Amino acid sequence: MEQFQAQHKENKTLKNRLSLIFELFQRILVHRKPSFNYSVFLMERLTFLQIKTLRDGRPYEVTTPQQFIETFTEASVSEQNLLCELYLHNEAMLEDRTFNLIPIAGDILIRALVSFMANQLTWQNAFLSAKHNEENHLLWIRAEPQNPVIFITEHNRAIKEPRMAAHISQLQASVLQQCQQYIKQKGSLAMKANNLFWENCPKERREYHPFNPPNLDVAISSVPNYVRCVQECGNRWLGYHFHFPLLWLPVQQYKAYFKISKKEELAAWQRLQHAQGFRNMTDSTFYTYCISNLHCTSQYSDSDSD
Repeated sequence: MEQFQAQHKENKTLKNRLSLIFELFQRILVHRKPSFNYSVFLMERLTFLQIKTLRDGRPYEVTTPQQFIETFTEASVSEQNLLCELYLHNEAMLEDRTFNLIPIAGDILIRALVSFMANQLTWQNAFLSAKHNEENHLLWIRAEPQNPVIFITEHNRAIKEPRMAAHISQLQASVLQQCQQYIKQKGSLAMKANNLFWENCPKERREYHPFNPPNLDVAISSVPNYVRCVQECGNRWLGYHFHFPLLWLPVQQYKAYFKISKKEELAAWQRLQHAQGFRNMTDSTFYTYCISNLHCTSQYSDSDSD
């Protein structure tokens, strides 16, 4: 009895996980524009169908005639139409020209046509949804922890514990080493990829995000200074100064493309190190702000002129 209950619980957990995978895949599709290449889009529909049938515990393979029949028999009418379209375009039962589908599916061509029309509506909905999300989802920087005095005091109290101090030291050393190694190995490749991304980015989107090659180049060059600040502060480093422009935000009220003088840059690094990657106890909490709208940030006040 206990073994049966354990197996039932395991099966229920697996089913829940499959349902979650299906939901997550749907979220991906919502935020992704469908392909204009219908062959690619059709393969996406097959993948979506297979994930759905896996979630439901139904057959999902379509390679052999036997697999196709099993999947087709337990599919809904719309899914059967899609399977017919996949068969027509040689994406199911590849190159098998001996099996007669008529007794199982009826006429292939008209069902494939209906599937194509349904897929056009699916493509339209996916395109409009992704287009809406791309035009309206902005990238934000979260507000920093509230009450600097309490936050800094509690951190200082925590690092006085021997085990915590040793843990933070080892963790920071490991994180810095791993990240610097990755940046060293992949930095040039990431720059090339970012250039490709930027070149193919719609013109209207370029106005709304700071992820351009010049900014990434400056960000990579800023890493040694940032690491130096972390290392010199040691366990005292807080690192919650999200307002500070390590990567994407130019200092001096988000001046575009990091066009600041060396003197201004040095002063910014000195303030960062002095505040241990956080901010002075007398500073107020920084607001949540949108870095997709850098051109609009002048409407906000800046509490420490960073």
